[in-house]
Amino acid sequence: MFRALALLASLAAVTISAHAEGYLPATGGGGGGQFKAPCVPGQLLAGVELRVGDDVDAIRPLCVLPTGPGKTSAAQAPTERWYGGAGGDMQRLLCPARTPVVIGIDVKSEGVTEVVNNIHLFCGQVVAEQAVDAYPSAILDAPEYTGAAGVMGQFSSRNHGSLRCPANQIATGIHGRSGKWLDAMGLICDAPTIPKAPIALGRVPTEKPVLALGRVKPHKGPALEGSVAIAPVPAMSGTALEPAGIPYPPVADPPICINARQARARNSPAAPGLESQCRAAGGTP
Repeated sequence: MFRALALLASLAAVTISAHAEGYLPATGGGGGGQFKAPCVPGQLLAGVELRVGDDVDAIRPLCVLPTGPGKTSAAQAPTERWYGGAGGDMQRLLCPARTPVVIGIDVKSEGVTEVVNNIHLFCGQVVAEQAVDAYPSAILDAPEYTGAAGVMGQFSSRNHGSLRCPANQIATGIHGRSGKWLDAMGLICDAPTIPKAPIALGRVPTEKPVLALGRVKPHKGPALEGSVAIAPVPAMSGTALEPAGIPYPPVADPPICINARQARARNSPAAPGLESQCRAAGGTP
């Protein structure tokens, strides 16, 4: 029964939107080979891990599992694989805690070999309707390309793209082109699983053993099997209880004393003998 209640609670905790995965166009150059780096199903994009030098050398996604509109698990790369070359220094570009998931990016690329140089993240919460801020939530700007001298200068180029996930969608990964560098980058967007507040099931009372004088009534559930023995409660005298305001009940006379009283009331000749037996038994005739 408890497993069934837990399952109902977990099913009621989320609502799943219809599947509508889409790829926003990658911004950048045409070099390298195509790659696709989605998060694990059910997770959302929280940022990217980068290798950066004069440009962006390599990239991989950082993903989170949403636990509430503004709450997620820690960001982790879904695999150890990088997309791009081995140069540059490692950096993390992450959405802030209050808006923990990516809903859009601005990408700039430049150079004679056109590669990605700037990535700006626009972030939001895990809700159906997003409000996109006018300014990015996290920024990476590699050194600007100053241009090539001589004949090669005419072949340099710059490109810029602003990508926003469609309404009711959140980024669930990245895609693009990579080789020695990150040549181009775009977003994968999808309708998310949106967490809701869990249904309160109330407290479920648990059975407790019923205490009897000197023993414990055995619990019939799976947690306890058999009975638990407790030492008998020692007898208490009247003087021990009287200070607490609980007088000890008087001890009943032996039956012989009752017979003696009845015989005395009838003026029976047997009364004296019965009275002697009552006193011998410790009673009062």
